[in-house]
Amino acid sequence: ITAGGGIAGTDRSVLLVSNLNVEKADCDAIFNLFSNYGNIVRIKILHNKRDHALVQMGDNIQSTTAMNYLKNCVMFGNTIDVNYSKHSYISSTPDQTGQDQLTKDYTNSTLNRFVRQASKNQYKHICPPGTMLHLSNLSPSITKETVMNVFEPFGGIANLKFFETSGKKQCLLQYFDAQSAIDALVSMHNKPVEGQNIRVAF
Repeated sequence: ITAGGGIAGTDRSVLLVSNLNVEKADCDAIFNLFSNYGNIVRIKILHNKRDHALVQMGDNIQSTTAMNYLKNCVMFGNTIDVNYSKHSYISSTPDQTGQDQLTKDYTNSTLNRFVRQASKNQYKHICPPGTMLHLSNLSPSITKETVMNVFEPFGGIANLKFFETSGKKQCLLQYFDAQSAIDALVSMHNKPVEGQNIRVAF
């Protein structure tokens, strides 16, 4: 039996992420990266090791997928390590130090990417972190110049192409390197651009 109450080896939905950039990697940034590979239940940054975090995924398959794709990924200049945690779940009680919220619950978050039944098909489109980003929930009037101004601070942009799906404007944005794309995704997913919170995915 583990400290979390589960039987050792049966529940591996919690991941231990280490070597995070303590200045930039908050719970939402970690969520923005890991949610590309499954739904997030909770994230906890360790109080005594701020470069370590626990990430509780929806199930073992999602945690294994995230670990396989994100181990040795570079986020905010740091090569992160991802391993199974000894914990079977993260406590739902938030830890707060001043204004710094170290534990965040995403159970009912509409930002989880695989909550709708139709989104189950998205598992077929999961891909490793790369140079290409998919931008959606864009303002109909957004221009190439606006997208470039928002995303160029993260790195050099190789290509940008708008297209429409079901009448909604979307964009494929390609960086010259994957590290720039990762930093742009974790920084800009669900951020307001021209009055709409844009969605960013690999």
